[in-house]
Amino acid sequence: MQSAYKYGRTYDLELLLTSRSVNQALIRSQYLQRFSNQRKEDVTKLETKRESIEDENLILHAQLSRERTLIAEKTHEEQRLRSKMDSRKKLLADIRRNKTNYQREIGRKRSAARDLEEIIAKLIEEERIREERESELAREGKIPAPTETHVGVFERKRGKLPWPVPYGKLVGRFGNQQHPVLKTVTQNTGIDIAVPVGTDVLAIANGQVSTISWLPSFGNLLILNHLDGYRTVYAHLSEIEVQEGQSLAEGSRIGKSGESLSGPMVHFEVWRYREKQDPELWLGPRRLTQRKID
Repeated sequence: MQSAYKYGRTYDLELLLTSRSVNQALIRSQYLQRFSNQRKEDVTKLETKRESIEDENLILHAQLSRERTLIAEKTHEEQRLRSKMDSRKKLLADIRRNKTNYQREIGRKRSAARDLEEIIAKLIEEERIREERESELAREGKIPAPTETHVGVFERKRGKLPWPVPYGKLVGRFGNQQHPVLKTVTQNTGIDIAVPVGTDVLAIANGQVSTISWLPSFGNLLILNHLDGYRTVYAHLSEIEVQEGQSLAEGSRIGKSGESLSGPMVHFEVWRYREKQDPELWLGPRRLTQRKID
């Protein structure tokens, strides 16, 4: 058998002819036949295995080709988006360096501040009319008398209220501020907190959404009514996730931050009736984690 394996079928006849007896020749013939059949079976298995490996290799090559194509497409898309983002940042930077745009923005801010005062005045008047109507109905016994459980709740939290964003940098304080480019003095009706676009903006206290609006220089804005004449304003929002009339608990997310001509930020105000308040006197100690603003 070793000889047949080493030298092949050339020695098959020799093995048979060198048999010492007919019986040995028959036995050798049977072994040679079995060995031949086994070799054929092994060859068939090897051929089948080779074809299977070739098929798997073709599949793997096809998968590799598709993955390379996807990687190339993704790389191209990332480069396109990066180029678009760089162009947008450059455009914004050019706009921000333009003093004419700054002067126009100051004018828009003044106009928007007057519009905001009118909105709040309208809300105060609507609230007064509603309360008078409710009081009249209560006196007539048509509705229960209003409870006073909310009285003084917001007032008692003076200096302890949470900030409207979890992190950021205070870049604009309440009151008269000198413009960093034009060196002119303007009045800021609230505070400005620089944060990356898309930062969560949170309600600083329990309240009800009284107005969702848009104003030049403020962009998307939202006003919360905290009763007792107190209201808070959140401006420069890229997204608003609540609806007018919706009641919110302290810390509820109202939307996402956006950006202004001066950069990505959130503008925040506190009002008591028609009087603008310094938000820093109402908010608790600053625990804003400084983060890089893109």
